[in-house]
Amino acid sequence: MNNVDPSTSRQGEISLLGFMTVVLRHRRLVVRIMAVVVIVVAVFALQRPRNYTASASFIPQSSDPSGAGVAGLAAQFGVAMPAGDAGQSPQFYADFLGSRGVLGAIVEATYEFEGRTRNWFRSDSGTLSGTLIDLYEIGDYAPPKGRVKAIERLQEEISIRTNRETSVVSFSVTALWPPLAERIASRMLELVNTFNMETRRTQAAAERQFVEERLEQVAEELREAENELQQFLQQNRDFTDSPSLVFDHDRLQRVVLQRQQVVTSLAQAYEQARIEEVRNTPVITVVESPELPAIHDPRGRALMGLLGIFLGGVLGLLGAFTREFFARSRVSEPSEYEEFATLKEEAIADIRRFVPRFLRRRRETA
Repeated sequence: MNNVDPSTSRQGEISLLGFMTVVLRHRRLVVRIMAVVVIVVAVFALQRPRNYTASASFIPQSSDPSGAGVAGLAAQFGVAMPAGDAGQSPQFYADFLGSRGVLGAIVEATYEFEGRTRNWFRSDSGTLSGTLIDLYEIGDYAPPKGRVKAIERLQEEISIRTNRETSVVSFSVTALWPPLAERIASRMLELVNTFNMETRRTQAAAERQFVEERLEQVAEELREAENELQQFLQQNRDFTDSPSLVFDHDRLQRVVLQRQQVVTSLAQAYEQARIEEVRNTPVITVVESPELPAIHDPRGRALMGLLGIFLGGVLGLLGAFTREFFARSRVSEPSEYEEFATLKEEAIADIRRFVPRFLRRRRETA
């Protein structure tokens, strides 16, 4: 048998009944608070701007396949050179795109496109032009601070991802206008490609200078070795009968052949470095080019509506039980309630005196 305490069950029924009684007694207050909160949330949801997202992805490629060969050739002569391009990992490019230098270049660029400007419930179409500092409407700040604010805003609207298995770097840009999102994404790809080409040209110039100097040295050594072999042949026209002379001839000939091979390798590396120094072809493979977004991002209006109803209900219940508490305190504890009412009136009076003074001082300082 279940032994249930009747008093406990009765108390539970009374507490639930009391809760419902309070809600029904102050139902108008609950409904008014819920309506106000829902209206405020609805206005905020309606005024929430539409955002558009443009995406792009690329795969970084090695710009100089012969770089490892040049580095190995340099190592033969005791010179340490990098075996490949600096920063070819996907994570490097992700960090590069998120760096303040790249974001600053994007912020300072000028964008011009057809778009709509919205002011409350009215929208006008026209040509928009300016930097992101202007388009984000933060131009009231001083130039250094405005640039920093624009970079911080841009950091929030850019998402960068990397895939280690495929080495694909993906990023997306969110903006208030579809053309602006597409232009920023294109600008990011352009900056990546420009950085790669400048880095490759700088490295190729250093390699060309090294190979050019070494080629002159080895060519001079080859001439010396050829002169020694020529002098030996002139002095020893018939050396095949002498084992020592044959050995000297073979040694001199090996030196000439070895230096000829080095000269040939250096000459090829020199021509390759000269080509890389002036090459202007892209060194990234674009997997997905930025496209003009046709559909805006979800704004979550349904979720905000549910949140408004829930928040309005909670605040309505809180208001109902607060009113009920003060109503009961007025009857059960009249002295404390009177003191509370007096202090409340004094606090309201202090606020009313303080606000005009504060506003007056703000006008005078302005």
